[in-house]
Amino acid sequence: MPQAARANPPHSLQSRARPFGRLLITIALVLALVSPALRNADGFPLSTYPMYAGDRSPVMSFVGARGLTPSGDVVQLSIGVQAATDDPLIAESRFRRAKATDALELLCAEIAVRAQGSGSVATVELVEQVFDLREDSADPSVEVLTSCEVAR
Repeated sequence: MPQAARANPPHSLQSRARPFGRLLITIALVLALVSPALRNADGFPLSTYPMYAGDRSPVMSFVGARGLTPSGDVVQLSIGVQAATDDPLIAESRFRRAKATDALELLCAEIAVRAQGSGSVATVELVEQVFDLREDSADPSVEVLTSCEVAR
């Protein structure tokens, strides 16, 4: 038998280990790719979109501001007056943060300054509206969290 044939036999341990190593790397990459779905977590590169796929509470609440005329009629304030933005998600997060940090009075005063230009608003109220989605009624329960006067 020639010397070269014994040095590199056709089915050496090294040549059999390559396909096995590639298989392990492929399995590891596939598991890494699908791991967000297996863990029910949102992540790169796959997204399970948990905000749409998970169970939600049938009761939802929203914090926001409304204006009152001197006679007590409710006036809808624009999102720009309420939160100095045109993005509803940013506005909602500002209200939630103010509620969580007990800064509602400060936020109310800021809104009252912005509401000065809307002539009919005399009072600003920060309210939490609670919707029960199991009910057919579109009318939420409303809790006034704080109120402040609009300077004239």
